[in-house]
Order: sequence, then structure tokens, then C-alpha cells
Amino acid sequence: MFHIVNHIRLTILLLLTIFASASDGATETVSLQLRWSHQAEFAGFYMAKEHGFYRDMGLHVTIHPGGNGQSALGSVLNRDVDFGVGNTEVLVAYSQGLPLVALANIYQRSPSVLITKKNARIDSIKQLAGKRIMMFGGNEDAELIAMLTKNGVGINDFQQIKTSSNIKDLLTDEVDAYSGYLTNEPFLLNQQGIETTIYDPTDYGIYFYSDIIFTHQDLIAKRPHVVKAFRAASLKGWEYALKNLPETLDVLETYDTGKSRAFLYSELLASKTMIMPDLVELGHMNITRWQGIADELYHLNIIPSTHIDDKFIFPLQELNQYLQLKPWLNIIAVLFILCLMALGYYLWINHKLKQEISRRIQSEEKAEKIARKDMLTGVANRYALIETLHKTINSKAIQQSPPALLFIDLDNFKIVNDTFGHQTGDRVLQQFCFRMNGLLQGSAFFARLAGDEFIILMTKSSAEDVDTLINKITEQAEKPFVIGGNTVSIGASIGVTYYRNGDTPEYFLSRADSHMYGNKKRSRQERFKEVI
Repeated sequence: MFHIVNHIRLTILLLLTIFASASDGATETVSLQLRWSHQAEFAGFYMAKEHGFYRDMGLHVTIHPGGNGQSALGSVLNRDVDFGVGNTEVLVAYSQGLPLVALANIYQRSPSVLITKKNARIDSIKQLAGKRIMMFGGNEDAELIAMLTKNGVGINDFQQIKTSSNIKDLLTDEVDAYSGYLTNEPFLLNQQGIETTIYDPTDYGIYFYSDIIFTHQDLIAKRPHVVKAFRAASLKGWEYALKNLPETLDVLETYDTGKSRAFLYSELLASKTMIMPDLVELGHMNITRWQGIADELYHLNIIPSTHIDDKFIFPLQELNQYLQLKPWLNIIAVLFILCLMALGYYLWINHKLKQEISRRIQSEEKAEKIARKDMLTGVANRYALIETLHKTINSKAIQQSPPALLFIDLDNFKIVNDTFGHQTGDRVLQQFCFRMNGLLQGSAFFARLAGDEFIILMTKSSAEDVDTLINKITEQAEKPFVIGGNTVSIGASIGVTYYRNGDTPEYFLSRADSHMYGNKKRSRQERFKEVI
């Protein structure tokens, strides 16, 4: 009896929601503030408006472009607009007590990068210390600040210049580095034949969300139906835009983007790879991943310790609203049991709910896999490596057979990028990983640490096995790579160490790293004579 009451209570809540939506026929006017000026990055919102998805939900939406000092964060907080599109600065502001709520996430990884000119001779992130970096004010470019901080360049170690959203400031040497998007500036600079160096946070293990639809807590409290309608229509617009690229380009050309059709098409394709609609449900936000982002920002002293819950993630609020109505629904449900029609309707709803639960579980599983995979090479990433090291160190088997850690650094890889370009360099990394997977065949854990650095963890191997593997890796790395008619030759420096009692993953890695650099300085004949 109690089991039936619980299910009928949920049925009643769904009926009340449908009735409330159907009874509100008035059109409500709302506004959206973009983070940048009009461009393909916001195509889904344009298509939602073009095809009447907002109108069908009872909304009249005005879309305001960003740039020229317009901040989506400030506009939403000042109640100048109802909704905004932002990056991790939304979480930063929330951590400081500002009343913001994340409604949905469009990009599963941030396209934000730092760009420098090749002739500026800035060869590493550490060399950005003391330089002029153009980016959004404060902590709005949180992923870039996290990347800099992680590499020893604190927010007070460089001159932060508020962005003008104009790449010409970099080209005319007004600044030394420029905050741009992988979907945007690289295409423009390549067309002009300008060689650049790009610093991507994902290469340093920083996987943040991007293009987050957010609003003010007051709007949810006073007009929750408007928030739900805007979220649903926007995601429908994005789904349509990504499935109909030629039509989306036609609509984009009606906006003042200042870009050619070829430029917009390139931007759409690049955006699609970061939105990942074939792998993750549009708008999906993983609470565990959000908490991980908050924890990383906290450890880098960018935000205070912040707990992620339904106050920040809107879809969780809908669940809590149901729990608040539960006592009243109990009373109604007892009366509703007498109605046989409700039982039939319940069976149908229950079937739909099971489908929804299954779909959400699949989305969570896909998101978890993405978080552990290197996007360029397809092998495990730094996050997966640290996780595996923790599990290995904490296992009982480690006392019986101490695992070996191989730190691989590709020789002359910077010369490859400088000579043949980053696209060829990426292909070399992909082919190297293909060779390694064929060599290892699942016998050891293989991951990309960052850039041209790789790690192999061997849990059940003798010293002879390790030496044999090192020789085979060296042979594979020195074998020429043929890419686009070019023959590319590199090599590999390898450091090896064995687990010691008390090692943390960081110490374990650091020791292998140190040995690798020591080997890099010796001749090939001298390498690997000792293991530390």
C-alpha cells in the first residue's frame, strides 16, 4: 500500500506541473547576455529564436552581445538581464557568496587558451611571469589563471589587462599574451600566416566546463516556470543547430559577426568537438565534476572551500521542490488511490521514468569516461593516471611486487612543432601512442601526462622485463614517423623507478621525472645503468 502511495504521489506532482504550464498562456519577455560578441559559439540560442522554440514556451527573448565592457556576470547580478552565458567565473562568483545558479552547460571542455606570437620567444608558461596578459577581469578566466598558477605564475606575477576582445592588441605588441578560444582566434591567425604558440589548460590536466547558462537566484524564486522554459528551449535550439549546420550558417550570417562563412563553419565544427553531443546529453552537468573543479580552484587559492549542491545546480532544485511538497502529496495520494484511472496512468508514467533514469545513468557513465581520456591521443589522461596510482599504492599486492614507473619524454619534439607545425606534432603524438598500445597490448597502464610526456605503470614485471620494454620503446620512438609526405625523426628519454614504502603518487612521479631528465643529459650508452 505504501509503495503504491509513493508512486501515485509522484504522478500527482507531474500532473500539477503539466497543468500549471498549460494554464500560463501569457508571453513573458526575458533577456540573455552573451559572453562575447555575436559568433558561432552562441548558435544554439540564435536557432532557438529563429525557429520559435522560445515562443512555443511562452517567451519573447532578446539576445544582447558581449564585448565592449559588457559582462554577462555583472549584468545578471545587477538584474539588467535575466540570463547569461559564462565560464568558470560563475562558480568563482558563487563561491564568494553571490546569488547565482547554473542552469545548463553547453561545452563539456573549455576552449579558453592563452595565445602568444612565436617571435615573442615565450617558450613556456613560466616565461609569462612579468608579461602583459590580456584576459577577462578578476577571476573570470579561471581556467587560465588555474593553468598559470599550476605552473608557478601567480595572479600577482603578471600584468593582467582587461580584454578588449580584439586580437589586434596581440598583433601590434600591445600585450604579450591574449586570452582566446580554440574555436576562434587560431583560424584567424592561421589565415594571416601568423605563427603562434598556444597554451591549452587541458594539456595541464585542467578540464573545466564552458559556456554555462546561468541566472540570478531571485529569478528562480519568483518565476521558476520562466527559468525551466528558457532552459528547455535553449537546449532544443542547440540540438537543432548542431544537426543542421548549413541552415545554422545561414542564420549566423544574419548577425553582425564580422566573419566569413568559412570562418563560421570552422568555428561550428570546432565547437561541436567540445560540446560532444554524440557522447553527452546537451546541457548535462555532473555534480562530481563540478565539485572537482571547485576543489581544484580551492587548492590553488583562487576560491574559498565551496560545497556544490542544489543551490548552485538548478536541476537538483527541481528534485528538492518535490521533496518539500511531499507531505501534502501524501494526503492527496491516499484519496487518489480510489481512482482506477490513476493507476493506469501511473503505469505509463513509471515506464517513462525508468527510461529517463536509464538515459541519465548512461550520460553519467559517458561523462566519467570522458574525464579520464586524453582528447588528442585517446589514451588515459593525467586524472586517470593519478587515480590509478592511488589505487595501486593502496593495494595489498604492492608489498609482494613493487610496481615500476617509466617516465617517457619525447626528444626533439619542440623542433617538430617549430619545423612542421602543431598539427604534424599532434599526429606524431597520436602515432606514438598507437605504437605504444600495440607494444604493451594491455600488459601495463599507459597515460599521457602532459604535452610530450607519457607514463607507463608496470605492476607485475621483473627488472629484466622493464629493461626489455625500455629498449623496445626507444626503438619505436626512433623509428621515423611519415606524416603528410614528411619524415619526422624523434627519440625518447626514459626514466624508471620502483615504488618505495611511503611514496605518494606525486613523489613516485617526481622521482621518475628526475631520473628521466638525468638520462636526457647522458649519452645513450650510459642510460639505464642504475635505477633509483
